[in-house]
Amino acid sequence: MKNPIYHNTFFLDSQSYGYVLVPANLNIPPSLGSLVGIGYSRLPNCERLHQRLQVSWEVFGGYLTIQLAGLIDEDEYMAFGYSGSNNASTMIGADVAIAWWDGLGKVEDYYITAKAPCSTIGTVKGGVCTDAMLGGINDVQALETKRENGLTIISYQRPLKTTDVSFDRMIVPEELIYIVWAIGPLDTQRQPSKHSLYSRSDRSLRFSRPNEKNCDKFDTGVVRNRPTPWPGIKLSGENSRSFVAQIGPSGGAKGYEGLTGFHSWGLAW
Repeated sequence: MKNPIYHNTFFLDSQSYGYVLVPANLNIPPSLGSLVGIGYSRLPNCERLHQRLQVSWEVFGGYLTIQLAGLIDEDEYMAFGYSGSNNASTMIGADVAIAWWDGLGKVEDYYITAKAPCSTIGTVKGGVCTDAMLGGINDVQALETKRENGLTIISYQRPLKTTDVSFDRMIVPEELIYIVWAIGPLDTQRQPSKHSLYSRSDRSLRFSRPNEKNCDKFDTGVVRNRPTPWPGIKLSGENSRSFVAQIGPSGGAKGYEGLTGFHSWGLAW
């Protein structure tokens, strides 16, 4: 696109002083006024997982220190941890820490056995459960938390080797591991619901790599509009006494969640 610069003298004549070519599909950076950085992170490694989530870490003295920094609301959580598979980023079997803001930063040790909220069927408990709910130990400890300008920063620590062999992965810093991450809503009990953002492709890292920071400042100007829900269906009529209920996809923010204000794990009826 050619943008000429003109000079007018009493509107009688005009003269071009040159032009510039503006490429199509130009990648224009965000306004500097909307950028915020992690600021006080002292950890030597950092990776950007999403435009709304970054992870920093350091291995020292038998412990792994991790800092999660995310553009999340106070009714959202951010999660990061070991994949349930040695060959891909998978949710089932993952050993993760889930962090959120509740007046102060909170973080808990979770083990994921199913894509469902933590519940008990018969005598078996499963789903997205804390290690403690499954009979294990919470091996993550919050160190430092902060929230400002919509950015939540939570640092925590866990041993490389824990005594919770059932629900914790032992960390060998030299190994290349697959990781998982997610951002999602908290339910009314402040428990994690189905994620809205997550690792859609395989992602791996090595905790003992040479120190490297691959993180940029966050853009707080990113607009996160919620979609307009589909119109609800009202059942009426004196003769309408028999109904058929079918379970199926919840429709996300345009369906069950948008109509009721409650979060769903993907199925509704």
